[in-house]
Amino acid sequence: KLGPGVPREILPEAVAVTWVGHRHDLVEATLWAGPAAPGRTRPGHTAILVGETPEPAIALPGGETELGTGPVGEFLAEPHPAVIRARAMRAAAGGRPVHLPAPGVAYLLAATPTPSPWLTCFRVIEELPLQERALRTWVRQHRVGRLEIKKRGVDVDPAALRRRLRPSGRGAATLILTPTGDGARALVAERITG
Repeated sequence: KLGPGVPREILPEAVAVTWVGHRHDLVEATLWAGPAAPGRTRPGHTAILVGETPEPAIALPGGETELGTGPVGEFLAEPHPAVIRARAMRAAAGGRPVHLPAPGVAYLLAATPTPSPWLTCFRVIEELPLQERALRTWVRQHRVGRLEIKKRGVDVDPAALRRRLRPSGRGAATLILTPTGDGARALVAERITG
């Protein structure tokens, strides 16, 4: 057993690696070698999620090649960290067509929602340029007081940005900051539950 942040590049290729998630956290990496190792003939990666479903654990095969990129669609999914580390994005999407907003950015974009215990899904409401002035104007106009900021692939401190946007009001919003083929964007999104 290793900590979940172990750099993938230091792991031997001859071992199978299981990335274990509990709820929304990545909790450990387990290395398997020898005759009892899963995938003995071809070691690979697996994502395992415990504590999310009535089943004791659910697993996904990993080791996929990276997905292609495309435009922002109507839906965005945030994969569980175990899925990202195991490289199991296609498997987590259950075969639905998905793509990334930019190379190496672990958000899944799609034309339809992708329900899965491995994914947190959002409906994209609006796409804004990642410019602080534009975001502050949007937050003020929509009277947003509770502001969740998520980000991948952009050099932004969400807590500092939230303070500078000065949220005030009764509304709530989620901003997802990400690079895209059209430059860095702030996606106004609503979480899909159920």
